[in-house]
Amino acid sequence: MSKAQETYKIGDKIQMGDVILAVNKVDTATGGQYTKPAEGNHWVDLNLTIENTGSTQEYITTMGQMFIIDKDNNQYQVAVTGKRMENAGSLGLDGALVAKAKKTDWVGFEVPTTATGLKLQYNASFFSNKNILVDLGI
Repeated sequence: MSKAQETYKIGDKIQMGDVILAVNKVDTATGGQYTKPAEGNHWVDLNLTIENTGSTQEYITTMGQMFIIDKDNNQYQVAVTGKRMENAGSLGLDGALVAKAKKTDWVGFEVPTTATGLKLQYNASFFSNKNILVDLGI
């Protein structure tokens, strides 16, 4: 008998092995003067903190580990949004996260404005292929 997957909330600190993930804030935007999402879409930006409590480094790849899914299980990948462009000099959350360190930054997605029931799906491939879901409240 399989156990229903737990869904977390914004602000929850979710531990997976030596890594703790938290969605701190959710913003949506329709673009700025120079850049905009495609017609009918908006940007969903998540402010995330990832902490490595272990004694060895972890490798984080937002493109391969983070997705947004909607109520119909459509999946949306990481996208370059206005918030990412504002911090263009930053590598964001991607890359090595050394032992006992943490990173906080924005990760963006482009999602249809009609999509509802949005959740962050984080595939923690470094910890037995477990994935977590965080309800984004939109």
